[in-house]
Amino acid sequence: MAHNSSFEIDPRSGFCRSNSIFYSKRKPIPLPPNYSIDITTFISSQAHRGKTAFIDATTGHHLTFFDLWKAVDSVATSLSQMGVRKGHVILLLSPNSIFFPVVCLSVMSLGAIITTTNPLNTPREITKQIADSKPLFAFTTPQLVPKLAESNSNLPIILIDDQNSTNNIQAKIVTTLSQMMRKEPSESRFRERVNIDDTATLLYSSGTTGASKGVVSSHRSLIAMVQTIVGRFNEDREHKFICTVPMFHIYGLAAFATGLLASGSTIIVLSKFEIHEMLSTIERYRATDLPLVPPN
Repeated sequence: MAHNSSFEIDPRSGFCRSNSIFYSKRKPIPLPPNYSIDITTFISSQAHRGKTAFIDATTGHHLTFFDLWKAVDSVATSLSQMGVRKGHVILLLSPNSIFFPVVCLSVMSLGAIITTTNPLNTPREITKQIADSKPLFAFTTPQLVPKLAESNSNLPIILIDDQNSTNNIQAKIVTTLSQMMRKEPSESRFRERVNIDDTATLLYSSGTTGASKGVVSSHRSLIAMVQTIVGRFNEDREHKFICTVPMFHIYGLAAFATGLLASGSTIIVLSKFEIHEMLSTIERYRATDLPLVPPN
């Protein structure tokens, strides 16, 4: 951010008395000169030498960067054909998965807004988020369909995998992510102009100080996070990150579903934190980096 020369900013604190704003003492983060750009396009345009984007720690299934961007294009094409447009909200209820970023990047590439929710939330908490965010569709796993069914929202559901375990549940399942990923990407699909200051995500606070609140982040904010991460990790050596931080949280989403992809890093995904599984995963895949939250 460029500082106005008429502002007197305290060099020690960064505080400006004239407008009561604290300014960062770090150098401004470079942002793309193109105002009409979304976070997905920005990440996919970054040059790197990475080959494997994601590895499922349990199954060993992996997505190369080629697989990832093809899947994103295919899912975006499917969503567009299903009527998803700029400004629409899409709900994602899922534990960590190598397909979590595919959903997020596909949605945001259309100018639509991704809202994530904690898989441990109660049906009542999920119902409140649905009522507040008004999503058009929901992506979820078969195991979590009952929570959406209990919300009585009649929300159309897209299954993140093909497990046929929802036969006895009253839910409006319209398709699966795997079917969408098999869709041939279409260059002629309907496209809307997405600007850098358009809303990209609508994530909800934990509610520790009251009712959970929706927090809006723009494409600009996510791009700034990507630039920060790339500046730290875009080095010559190969990085393999262990992902146990939940991707539904802004830390996990900014790092593992967006930022580290631009550096060409490999992300090894665990569906949840479990100490023994994490340690064996580090050994098995020779991980180099382990981002965690500070201890209490």
